[in-house]
Amino acid sequence: MKLYPEELALSREYARDLVFEGLSDDQLNRFQQHGERLHRWFKSHPYLHNAIGVPVFLFLFGADYWALLVLPRWFLPVLPEGQSHPIGMILLAGAIAGSLHSYLMYSMAIYSVHEAFTHEVLFQKIGPISRAAHAIARQLCRLTAAEPHFYAEHHITHPREFGSEHDGELLSFVRPRRYWLSWLPFAALYSDFVSHRPTFYNKSRVLTLVLTLLFNGVYSYFMYQAFGLWFVLLVMVVFYPHFGHYLDRTRQFTEHNLMPPENKNGARSFGLGFWGMLLGGGPWGTPCHLEHHLIPYLPWYQQLMLHRHFRALLTPRQREQFLVQPVIGWPKLWWRLLREHHALESKLRGGGFPTPGH
Repeated sequence: MKLYPEELALSREYARDLVFEGLSDDQLNRFQQHGERLHRWFKSHPYLHNAIGVPVFLFLFGADYWALLVLPRWFLPVLPEGQSHPIGMILLAGAIAGSLHSYLMYSMAIYSVHEAFTHEVLFQKIGPISRAAHAIARQLCRLTAAEPHFYAEHHITHPREFGSEHDGELLSFVRPRRYWLSWLPFAALYSDFVSHRPTFYNKSRVLTLVLTLLFNGVYSYFMYQAFGLWFVLLVMVVFYPHFGHYLDRTRQFTEHNLMPPENKNGARSFGLGFWGMLLGGGPWGTPCHLEHHLIPYLPWYQQLMLHRHFRALLTPRQREQFLVQPVIGWPKLWWRLLREHHALESKLRGGGFPTPGH
């Protein structure tokens, strides 16, 4: 992800006068102790842990097959020869199938590139079968257009160098204009506000592109045979490249933005509600982001357990800062970020806010 020095400078300037109740040493110690207990369980139960990972992949691949080749039949049944489906039904079926495919591949990308490739906690390598499963799992993100080497390099530096010029995913002051530019058509291919691929082509990105095209090309062939060309174009050209990308960009825009530029207090956690599951890519995605910052070596299901413990440690004020309300919490947060950014930009233009670097 491209570093903008002015965003770094503005994040520090904003934090200077920020009224914020950070985590206390006692809270952090209790949190770390609980995380260590979970980690000891993880290390002492490798077979059970590995068994948890397999159904997730089976679900993702199975649900994707159902979304692309089974679900559309509910809207586009087989017709007698010479008849065609109404355009409205094709649009509806394509929108639903394409959005589900995009979301599931977004979820697959996070599960593979984050759990398997970057942190290597998806499968514990205790034998030849688990080592083979690990080797395969860490490459499955390439089917979803995610390039793992670039992501891993910058994701690892993110908590270690949080809020500095070496932060590989600086997100403490993402300006709305950069966020809105990621909503342009096919922005996933060229936007510099991404973390799952480099902005240039190298051998690894080319390999990812080839595998993504092959995977979706096979599905396109069978969808064409079943539902026709227009359905395929809607699914693969309109909805697949955009829906999951928009969720991912919105998640990264809101989970750090206008938080203190320090690792222990610099992220929000959306939790296990609707917004956490949607924006975070499911339970094995990133719905508990601050917990992951503080203890990055736990697998996804233990991050969820840690989230419950974390909530119990917080004061009412801290809950408002780190968590979101059910149902309306995330839309309120998103709107507040846009408003506060607009106010800050107006103050900057009026000369009441220091320019970056001063």
